[in-house]
Amino acid sequence: MFELKYEGVPIAGRSYDITHRISIYAGDLFYRNKVFVDGLRGDEELVTGIVNMQQKEFFELEESGYKIVASHGNQAFLGENPGMAILVPANQFIETWKSPDEGDGIVETHMIALRLNEEKPSEYCFFSGWEYQDEGFKTRDYFENQLIIAAKKMSDFNSSK
Repeated sequence: MFELKYEGVPIAGRSYDITHRISIYAGDLFYRNKVFVDGLRGDEELVTGIVNMQQKEFFELEESGYKIVASHGNQAFLGENPGMAILVPANQFIETWKSPDEGDGIVETHMIALRLNEEKPSEYCFFSGWEYQDEGFKTRDYFENQLIIAAKKMSDFNSSK
């Protein structure tokens, strides 16, 4: 686990102190993120995303109290079919959309907005599956099954706290 701390981050005329805690557990195909934001006024959202450089459509799943936004398919340099996903507790999920393909700012990304709360962190997991690590990831069905397993694992983990 490691933490990134940012103090006095200027965003839209406001200033925030942000702590981003990233945890990686042995055997997981995902890493866990907790984002704490001090200085909230109540109208803010946290936005994260997954790359969309090969113009793959995203798809959504729901499992064990998690909203999953994912993409799978030929989106690598040598024609591999990796899968990428963000798992968000359903009670923190707001919406998802596709950023522009070009222009200023964030482009070629599937965007996900989460609720922010000064009392507790926003949480999400970034998941990736690559056929060089496991040939099953060549297929979307296998990838989706692994996402369901990950969501159940996170749900079990959070209910045991």
